[in-house]
Amino acid sequence: MIGERIGDSSQDTAELVDVNTSAEIAGNGGGSDVSCEQTSLEEPCVGMEFDSEDAAKKFYDEYARHAGFKMRIDQCRRSEDCKERRIQALTAELKHQDRLINFYREHLNTFLRDIEQQTEVLSTKIQVVVNNVREIETKEQKR
Repeated sequence: MIGERIGDSSQDTAELVDVNTSAEIAGNGGGSDVSCEQTSLEEPCVGMEFDSEDAAKKFYDEYARHAGFKMRIDQCRRSEDCKERRIQALTAELKHQDRLINFYREHLNTFLRDIEQQTEVLSTKIQVVVNNVREIETKEQKR
């Protein structure tokens, strides 16, 4: 037996209903003569609480069957919720990738600036060496 809470949250008392009662087909004790008993089912109302989504679906399926219609779950809403969650996840991933790009760009620019500075330092040192070699060659030629 699955107990379900009926009533909105402002009520102090709650009535428990057995969801399985609407599906009962009772025999007359001997088991050979089967009769369908009319069971009175609670009508759905705002504030009903169920233990799970499956319990709610079962209750409304039984109510719909007794009331003469079929219940259909609104897949469109679930699909929209799924799409919205996917959009949010992709947006978050895009923001994360943008941060990574900015991080790598900053480090790449720093690396390139360091290379430029090292190139200038090396160029200066090479120029000093070249000047020294020329000076030595000039002295050698004068001898």
